Amino acid sequence: MTRDGAQASAIVGGKIGFAFSDKGMAVRNMIFKGRQYVVDDLPEEAKQLLGLLQAAGDQITRGQASVAIAETARQVLGAKLDQLLRDVPSSEVSDA
Repeated sequence: MTRDGAQASAIVGGKIGFAFSDKGMAVRNMIFKGRQYVVDDLPEEAKQLLGLLQAAGDQITRGQASVAIAETARQVLGAKLDQLLRDVPSSEVSDA
């Protein structure tokens, strides 16, 4: 139960077939393909798979954050390089 008495839920579905959110609270229910399940009633193997799906989702989220950081860094570095090269003699390159 959450502080306000509501049950926390995991929602399994979405873009890659899995999304999980427990906001730091114990998950009591989950929704998978439009059906709600009580987590405590799941077979042990299903609970293990749910944990693995959560871990996979966490990895994807971290990977997406890493890509966003790298793209931002590349833009900043490219702008800095452009600024440094403004006064360096250069010649035009033709597209061959």
